[in-house]
Parts: sequence; structure tokens; C-alpha cells
Amino acid sequence: MTAPSLPAGAAGARSALVALIDEAEPVLAGHRWRLDPRAAAGLAAHVTVLAPFLPPPAIDGTVIARVGAALGGAGAFDCVFDQARWFDLDALWLAPVTEAPFRALTDRVRAEFPDLDPYGGRRPAVPHLTVGFARSSSVDDLRIAAARLGGVLPIRARVRRLDLLVVDGVRGRWRSQASFDLGD
Repeated sequence: MTAPSLPAGAAGARSALVALIDEAEPVLAGHRWRLDPRAAAGLAAHVTVLAPFLPPPAIDGTVIARVGAALGGAGAFDCVFDQARWFDLDALWLAPVTEAPFRALTDRVRAEFPDLDPYGGRRPAVPHLTVGFARSSSVDDLRIAAARLGGVLPIRARVRRLDLLVVDGVRGRWRSQASFDLGD
């Protein structure tokens, strides 16, 4: 299996529906800044629910309302990331103990947007929190990070909302276009 990435959309624009994992930032920030160039571009620690989403110019009030309706009734949930795993030797990531809540969110959104396949249908959708990529550093750097993370895991988090993130085409920075609260 190869490392998932967020493919470019129209004119290089990208978007993603994600669960931000704020509790992971203090543990992963130093690793992600060195090993994942998307962190420096403003993409915080997260689990992808659906990417790519629509090209940012196509995301309007109607689309946001459709996402909100798709997520209606979805509840907040706790998750635990307890082990580092690999996509081949291309990417280091953290695995949630239970994938089901993340998969359920993806299924809800895909039911509303059936033409959108996770990762453009090029790779399986595996709920994960990316630490870094070998193409951005080296396999040795990823191995060092994995060893260090072994001493600080598990990371416990509560997913209370999803964010629809877009890349600003001019600045190339990730920013939130909309947030969707999950019920408690």
C-alpha cells in the first residue's frame, strides 16, 4: 500500500473533509513539521474523512448545507491512537484503535456525494493520522520518529467536529471553509 496524499483538484486547488485531532498536536507537531510539508502549509494533525473533496470554487452554501445534512445526527466520539504503522516505507502514520467511527463519517458523506471517492479511488481509505513522508525526509528519519512516538503513545482524543479545509491557491495554505459540529 502506498502513502495517501491529497491530490490536486482543478487548477491545483485542493480540499478535504477532516477530523482535526487537536490532542495530537503537542505530541506530533515537531515530527510533522520536519516530516510532512503539509504541516508547514497549515494542515494540522487530522484524520481524513474524504479527500479530495470538491474544487474550492465549487464549494458554496448549498454544498456546505449538503455536508451538514449528511452529518446530521452523527455523534462526537472518543478515539485512541496507540501504534505507529507504515504505508510501505513511504509514510509513517498513527492508527486509531477503532476505525469504525471514522469510516461511518466517510460513508455518510459519500452517500450524499457518491461521485467522490476517497483519494480519487487510487488507494484504499484507511483511517489514519499521518506523521510524515519519506519523500519529505528519509526512511531513517521516519524510523527515528516512530521509535520516539512509541514512548509517548497512546494519544487520546475526542472528535467533536469535522472541518472542510481548502487550500488557498494564492498562498498555498490550508484554511477552514466550514466546520460541522458532531452531537454529544
